[in-house]
Amino acid sequence: MTGALGRLIPIAVVGLAACQAGPAGPRADGGPDGAPSTADAAPMSCGRTGFAAAEQRAERDDDLDVLFYTGLSSATAPLDRLTVDFYFTLGALDGTQVVDLAFEDPADCHTCVALYRGCSAATCALATVFLPASGLLEVEATGGAGDPFTARLDARLVEVTIEDQHATPVPGGEVWCLEELALSATIDVL
Repeated sequence: MTGALGRLIPIAVVGLAACQAGPAGPRADGGPDGAPSTADAAPMSCGRTGFAAAEQRAERDDDLDVLFYTGLSSATAPLDRLTVDFYFTLGALDGTQVVDLAFEDPADCHTCVALYRGCSAATCALATVFLPASGLLEVEATGGAGDPFTARLDARLVEVTIEDQHATPVPGGEVWCLEELALSATIDVL
């Protein structure tokens, strides 16, 4: 996969809001192209909660104008991986901010959040993918090499399948809720 979310695996990510139920069924006005909103059709109850990061890292590439945060649940497989990617040339902002995340196709995001369950040590190609349906990402600090990256994430992420960079919630799939999840790492050069 190419595009914003192709850095880790041939799939992608995005969204948040602390386990709040949203409207059931498709939006009356449909999505941007008039089609029903796939995020609104997703289940609302939280089947999984929380994420404990055994390892956190942030990497910045000023040549590509990107910042990547990665949290790993374990040093050994199988492991879960949380990613927050900032693509500044696509519209992500640098510095302190609150990002209101909503369900987006991976090809359309500029501040991209994703959770992968069941990764191997080398890849998440066969992992179950969760993208935000709603939520907030509160970024407290970003910067260059040696600076801290700190943020707080409140999100309701839904299980999705991704094909050609288009995400579709899995009917009856799991929902993973994150509340007040602290993200913190020293930024390295990529």
